[in-house]
Amino acid sequence: MKDSWDTALSDALREDAIKLFEEYGQLAKVKFTRALTSPSFTDGPLAITFSDGSEHTYGAVMYLRWSSDQGPVIRLVESKAKLTPLDQGGDAVKAEMCGAVFASRLKKYFELHSRIQIQRWYHFVDSQTILGAIQRESYGYQTFFANRIGEIQSNTRVQD
Repeated sequence: MKDSWDTALSDALREDAIKLFEEYGQLAKVKFTRALTSPSFTDGPLAITFSDGSEHTYGAVMYLRWSSDQGPVIRLVESKAKLTPLDQGGDAVKAEMCGAVFASRLKKYFELHSRIQIQRWYHFVDSQTILGAIQRESYGYQTFFANRIGEIQSNTRVQD
């Protein structure tokens, strides 16, 4: 039998839908501070980016970490994610590279549009392959990797 909009949900799917709507009710408790700066910071912030990729998706996120009298204050700045193209055939290394490019673009965008002076940048990737590629020259790679490694190297410092 073909599924249609008029067909009743199965019991398992109905239970999942109910749980999902209950979780939506809990979203009212989630709060994000709009200000990126801490009210009582003691020095400039550290900027931290995380990037990751898999055969299904890739992305990056950026945080600011302020030191204050009450302890560290962490602020979410921005994140970006995309679905991995179907033609990549589940190649996770390409997705890891694209996630690292997103992280470098987050840094570049923040530096262009923010007046906050960053004390130190940290970029985290969980792929040794990508980390090693970023630390080498971009020539000698295929075009896909060479272009992305060059962009990462121009947007960030290898030491970070």
